[in-house]
Amino acid sequence: MANTEYLLQMKNIVKTFPGVRALDGAAITVKPGEVVALCGENGAGKSTTMNILTGYLSSTEGTAVINGTDILNNGDLVEFGSYPQTEITDSNKS
Repeated sequence: MANTEYLLQMKNIVKTFPGVRALDGAAITVKPGEVVALCGENGAGKSTTMNILTGYLSSTEGTAVINGTDILNNGDLVEFGSYPQTEITDSNKS
């Protein structure tokens, strides 16, 4: 039975691109009710992590479980929302 203590649990996430190891054992856990932000320098792997979590990229290794469902290894669809980073410039201010 899956561990449902965590709403999200990513373990040992590895992602390699030709010549680059973008993620090397990344991990994150989120309990129900927690609010989490991924922060880091350019190239730290924030976008790659979110792209794996949302299904835009596949991981090279690791597991990702949302609400008890392994989203990387069984292909089940899970309802999940993500808001990508955007920059505010003079041309798109409202």
